Amino acid sequence: MKRILLAILTCLPGLAYGQNLASGLNLAWTQLKPAGVQPSARNDGAVAWDPVERQLFLFGGQDSGYLNDLWAYSYDRQTWALVAISGSPPPARFGHTLVYDSTRRQLLLFGGQAGSFFSDVWAFDVATRTWRKAGANDAGPKSRYGHGAIYDAARDRLVITHGFTTAGRFDDTWAFDLASTNWRELTPSGTKPLRRCLFHSASDGKDQMFIYGGCASGFGPCPLGDLWAFDLTTNQWTERTPLTSPPPREHNGLAFDTAASRLVIFGGLGGSLLSDTWAFDNTARLWTVLSGAGPEGRSRQESAGAGEVGTFMFGGSTAAGLTNELWLLRAPTLTVVDAFSGLGGSVAPGEVVSIYGSALGPTAGAAQGFDAKTGRLPVSAAGVSATWNGVAAPLYYVSTGQLNVQVPYELAGLTTARLTVGGVTSSVAVTATHPSVFPRVFNADGTVNAPGNAAARGSVIFFFATGQGVTSPASVTGMAATGVYPDPVAPVTVSMAEVVFKGQAPGTAGVMQINARLAADAAVGDAVPVRLTVGGVAAQDLVVAIR
Repeated sequence: MKRILLAILTCLPGLAYGQNLASGLNLAWTQLKPAGVQPSARNDGAVAWDPVERQLFLFGGQDSGYLNDLWAYSYDRQTWALVAISGSPPPARFGHTLVYDSTRRQLLLFGGQAGSFFSDVWAFDVATRTWRKAGANDAGPKSRYGHGAIYDAARDRLVITHGFTTAGRFDDTWAFDLASTNWRELTPSGTKPLRRCLFHSASDGKDQMFIYGGCASGFGPCPLGDLWAFDLTTNQWTERTPLTSPPPREHNGLAFDTAASRLVIFGGLGGSLLSDTWAFDNTARLWTVLSGAGPEGRSRQESAGAGEVGTFMFGGSTAAGLTNELWLLRAPTLTVVDAFSGLGGSVAPGEVVSIYGSALGPTAGAAQGFDAKTGRLPVSAAGVSATWNGVAAPLYYVSTGQLNVQVPYELAGLTTARLTVGGVTSSVAVTATHPSVFPRVFNADGTVNAPGNAAARGSVIFFFATGQGVTSPASVTGMAATGVYPDPVAPVTVSMAEVVFKGQAPGTAGVMQINARLAADAAVGDAVPVRLTVGGVAAQDLVVAIR
C-alpha cells in the first residue's frame, strides 16, 4: 500500500496540464481588443487608472486636430465608452498630464498645449461625471507641456515637474495642494535633473517619483537616458546610476507596476522608433530588459500603472501612423488546476493542486517529502513558497513552471482566496468540495485494474481522490495521516458500488482513499465508467474493468 501511495505522489509532477506562460521578469504584453466604439487613433493624450471601477480613463490628445473627449475603458467588460459629462470640459489639448486622486476619487488634469500653452488644473469627479476648474493659468508654475506629474496620496497633492514652452525648457518642481488649492514650489537648490521635456513620470505609490529620459535641447542631450528619483518626503532629487541602462529616448511610455514592484518603460524615439521594454528594480538598482514579443515600435504613447491588473499603454505613433491600440503588460495570472484531474475552476480546503506560471522555482524540479520528525510537508523549498490568504501552503513539488501544493484547510468557509507565489497574486474560487480521482484503479490484491486484470462483481476495488474538503476529526494542513484516517465531513458515494472505507490515505496530506465493493449486478466490460461524488459534487469518471 505504501509503495502505491508513494508512486501516486511521485507522479504528481508529471501531470503537466499547464504550461510556462512567460519569460524574463514574469511580465508579458497582451494586446486588448475591445469590441464596439473606441477612441480615435491619437498621440499625446493622457490616461489614468481608476481602481474602484477598474477602468482606464483617456482625455484628449491629438489626431487631425486637438481633442478634449473623455473615454473610459472597462477592464471587466473589455469595452470603451465615451463618457457623458455634466458641464463644460477643459479646452482641447495634448501633451498634458492626467492622474487619479484616490482620496476624492477624481481625475486631475494639468497643462498641455493646443497652439497656446496651459498651466490650469482641472478636476473630474468620477461619481458625478462633472468637470470643474480647480486652478487657474499661471497661478503657480508657468504654462507648459511634455512635463511629468503624479498624485502624492500621502501628502494629498498633485506634483508636476519640468516641461517646455516656447520660452524654453524647465527644471522646476511644484505641488498643488488639493485641500487648499494652492501651489507651492518644491524645486531644490542643489542637484536636480537637466531642463527637459517629452518624458513622463511615475510614482511608486509611496515616497518616490521617477522620471526617465526626454529631451534637453539647448541644455544637454536629446534624447536623454538618465533616471532620477524625487523623494517626496524631503523634496530632493537623486540620480540613479545603474551599471546598465536602456538606450536614451524621448516620447516613451513610463509607469510604475506595483504588482511587480518595478518601474517600466516601453518604446519611444531614440534615433528610430523603439520597441523594447525595460523594468527597473529600485531596491536592487537594476535595469532588466524583458524578453518576448510585444507591441511594434512607437512613440508619444501614454501609460498608466493599474495595480494588480498590470500596466496599460494606449495609442501613439507607429511607422504606419497613429494608432488606438490598447496593450497591457502584466505578470501572467497563476493557473491553478486539480493535481489529479487537471481541471480548474475552484479549489477545496485540503485539495492537492498544481500551480502553473513562470519562474516559480528552480529549473530542475524537486519533489518534497514529509519531515521524519514532524510528519509535515515543507512550506518553503529552494527559495519557493506559496500562500493562500497569507497561510503557507505545504509543497509536494517545485519547479520553474509548476508547483504542486496542498490548499490549506484554513480556507474552509470562504468563497474566494488570494494565492500568491513569488510576488504574483491571483484570486481563486473556493468551494466546500472539488473532488477528483487519480486515474488509476486497484483491485483488492493491490494490482492495477486493467482489461486483462478485471475486478469481479462483488469484489472490492480501491482508488485515490483529492478535493474532499474538511474532515472529521479535523486534518492538519500538511500533516501526513497516521493511525487515525479522518473521514470527509461531506457524504461520499460511488456509483454501482458500496463504500466500505473513505478516509485520508496513510502517509499523505490531502489525499483520500476509497474502498468500494462493486455491486453484484454491476455492468461488465473493459471500460465501465464509475463515478465518485463528494458532497453531491461529481469527480471525473473512473474507467474500471469489471467481469
